Amino acid sequence: MVCLGCRLHLEIEPGTFLLANNGCILSRIQDMTSTGKDGFTFLKLDCGMTEILRPSLYGAQHPISVVPAIDRKEEGRCQVSCLATGDSSIRGPDSVVNYVVVGHCCESGDLLSCAQDSSDAIAPRPCLKAGIGDLCIIDGTGAYCSSMSAKNYNSFPEAAEVLLTEGYVLILKLVTWLRHLTDPTVSSNSRSSENASCLSSCGKTKYHLTFKL
Repeated sequence: MVCLGCRLHLEIEPGTFLLANNGCILSRIQDMTSTGKDGFTFLKLDCGMTEILRPSLYGAQHPISVVPAIDRKEEGRCQVSCLATGDSSIRGPDSVVNYVVVGHCCESGDLLSCAQDSSDAIAPRPCLKAGIGDLCIIDGTGAYCSSMSAKNYNSFPEAAEVLLTEGYVLILKLVTWLRHLTDPTVSSNSRSSENASCLSSCGKTKYHLTFKL
């Protein structure tokens, strides 16, 4: 490229604008607790600042949704349909609940449902009525979420990454998980029987991958 007599070499990186909405984190709800009638109901996930640090750093907003577990899939299909269409005539009064969503790290800042531009302010999110074992999807996590997260913090193993494209499922990153299985310096607690699931759809083809440690 020539500009004002100077030759410029441009390197363009496909960052957040192009790639953020092409990625999501699929986690599972590990625990739920409530602080009472006038308090909050918390969802604790099996992911957190180890996979997504943006909310903790500067109050970044990511869409959060709950997908009922397989044993509640019939109920879940109805609720998902009702939530998408906004048809309150077929959606039960208790099918959408405000939750505070937190991560698995023992840190007060591991808050996923924070207020915009305020990482330490709680901002409950409306989600389908959740239960322990349900999936929780955090959207908009493409681009830099993986590279800027606090990986391996508290000895949590690094999450696997998969790519869904043209009807194929490609495992992009699983090496660190295998290292955690074989490395004697890694705490046995981090090798527990937690699952990392990936559920997505491409057209009419659906994929459900489960990695068991």
